[in-house]
Amino acid sequence: MGGYGLKTLVLITGIISAVVWMAPSLVTIGLFLLVVPGLILMIMPTVFVYLLATLLIRAVLPLQSWPATAAALAIVVALGFILPQPLRLIHKAQYDSAMQPEIVPGDPVRLAGEVLVINKKPSHDGALGGPACDALCAALLATPGVTGVTIRNEAADADDPRQKHFRLDPGKAGGSAGPNKPEDIVGHLPELREPHKKGEPLPARSDRQQALRQAVISDWTIRLATSAGLSETQTAPAADFTITITANNRAHWNPNVDRLEVARTGQPPLLRRSLVRQRALAAPFHFGFEGMIENAHFVIGYSMLTSAPIYPDFDPLLELLRHTSLAQAIPDVAQSGALRSAVIAALDKPSASQAQLNLAKGWMDSLEYKPAPEDLALVHRVIADQRITGIRAQVNRFYQKAIPPELRAPLVARILNPASDPQERSAYGKLLSKLPEGTFAQPTGDEARILADPVLRRQAAPFIERLADQSQPGLAMLMQILENEIASGTQWAIQRPVIRAVRRGLARLGPGAASALPRIEELFARPRNPLANLSQEADEWRFTMARMGKPVDALPFTSGQKPESLERDKAQIRKRLADFDPAWESGYSY
Repeated sequence: MGGYGLKTLVLITGIISAVVWMAPSLVTIGLFLLVVPGLILMIMPTVFVYLLATLLIRAVLPLQSWPATAAALAIVVALGFILPQPLRLIHKAQYDSAMQPEIVPGDPVRLAGEVLVINKKPSHDGALGGPACDALCAALLATPGVTGVTIRNEAADADDPRQKHFRLDPGKAGGSAGPNKPEDIVGHLPELREPHKKGEPLPARSDRQQALRQAVISDWTIRLATSAGLSETQTAPAADFTITITANNRAHWNPNVDRLEVARTGQPPLLRRSLVRQRALAAPFHFGFEGMIENAHFVIGYSMLTSAPIYPDFDPLLELLRHTSLAQAIPDVAQSGALRSAVIAALDKPSASQAQLNLAKGWMDSLEYKPAPEDLALVHRVIADQRITGIRAQVNRFYQKAIPPELRAPLVARILNPASDPQERSAYGKLLSKLPEGTFAQPTGDEARILADPVLRRQAAPFIERLADQSQPGLAMLMQILENEIASGTQWAIQRPVIRAVRRGLARLGPGAASALPRIEELFARPRNPLANLSQEADEWRFTMARMGKPVDALPFTSGQKPESLERDKAQIRKRLADFDPAWESGYSY
C-alpha cells in the first residue's frame, strides 16, 4: 500500500473514531442491532492509532511503497506489545503486594466480650453523626457471649465522630431505641446465598428467607420490649475481638481490596478472607469499550488480575456467618410466630403493660404489604384496641386505597382518643373518608362530636368531606364550616386542610350543592381568593364548580390565558367530569 492509500485510511478511521468517541452509544446500538457493525465501530479508535503510528514511522524509513508500509506496521505492532510491559510489571507488583494469605479456621471463631468493628470504607461512605447499629451490629449483640459492640469508621469524613459503642441495657427495656433493620442479616446467610440446586423450588427458599426475617424481627422486638434496650455512647471499653472490614475503593489502576479479618485484639488474625482485583495494562495496547447506552465509554485496554473467578462477589457478613459464632444470632424459624403470639396475649390481657402492647407495632412492621387474612384480622384487633397508640404509619401501610367498614368505629374512637396527636387524627380522618359512599348518611354520636368540635375537625380535616353523605343537611354544615374557617383569619397552611375537605365534599355532592354555587363564585372572585392560594387548588375549585352545575365555558379562568391553553384546561375538566370518582385523592399531591 502506498503512502496515499495509507493517508486515506488514516483520515477515514480518524473521522469514524472521532464520531464514536464523542457518541459511544453508537457502538452499543450497533452491537444490539447487527453485532458486526458494533464490533467494527468498537475497534475503530485502536485501528486509527495503529494506522497513524504506521504512517509516521513509514515517513522516516528508507523504504518505499508497500514494503515501507509493511515494515512500519510490523514495528508498530511490536511496539504495541513491548511498550505496555513495564507498566504491566508495575501493576503485577502492586497486585502481589496487596495479596495476603487466606486464613480459614477449622472451627468457627467464638466471638465473646467486647467486639470492635473497624469499617475501612472510602470517605464518601462515612455517615454524618457517627455509625449506626446496623444488621451486623445487631447480630453481634445477639451472639451469645458478646457484651458490647463498637463500630468505628476508620476512613470516615472528618466531621464524623468516627465511632460509637452499643450495648443492650436492661434499664432501657420498653423504649424506642433499637438496631436499624436487624433482619437484613438474613440476606447474607450461606444457605440463601448458595446457587439454586437443580430441581429446588424457588418459592421454598423465598418462604424460608421470609420466615427467618420474621424470626429476627420477632426476637428483637420482644427483646427490646421486655428485657433490654439499645444504649449507645461515644467512648468504648477495650476490645476483646477486632473485626476489620476493608472495602473496595474502586481505584482504576491501583489494587482494589475487599478484606475481612477477625482477631483477638493485638494478636494475629484467626480469620482472613479477601478479594483482590487489579487492572493491568493490556498487551498489545488497545482501547476497550465498557457500559451500556446510558454510560457507554472507551477505556485504555486492560486485563484483570483477580484472586477469585470471573464476576467475583465479596460479602464480609457471609464470611462471618460461615466462620464465626455470629451464626448463633439467627433464631430458629419457629421464632417467627413468637411475636404474633405475644401480640395476641397482650390484646387478651386487660392488665397488659405498655411495653407488651407496643409489641403490636413491631409485629405490624414485620408484615408484608398484603398480609394473610388471619394477620389482617389481627391488625383489625390492634386498631380497635385503644390502649395501643402511635400506629399511624403501620395502619397506613395496609390501607392505601380503601378500608373495611368494621374499622369505622375504631378509627373514630382513635380520633377522639386524647392520646392521639394531630398527625394521627389527620391520617385516621383520611382513612374514614375512604369508606364506601353513603356510610355516614346517619352519623353516630361520636362522629357528630368530631365534626362539631372546631379543634377535632381541623385535626381530622379529611373526614369533613363525608358530610356530603348527609345530602342537604351536610351541605349546610359544609358551608358553615367554610364560613367559620374564612372568618377565623388563621394562616392558610392551617386553613387549607379544612377548605380542601369542604371542596371535596362539595364535589361529592355535585348538583346537590348547586344552591351554594353563588357563594362559592363570589368567594372565588375576590381579589384575595380565600379558597385557594395555589394554581393547582384554583384548578380544583373550577372543577368543583363545574360539578356543582356551572357550565365549563362559563368557569372563571385566568384572564389573558392563551386560547390553546384555555381549551386544553376545559377539555381536561370535561374529561374529569365524565370520569368523576369521589375516591380520587385530588388536592393531596401539593
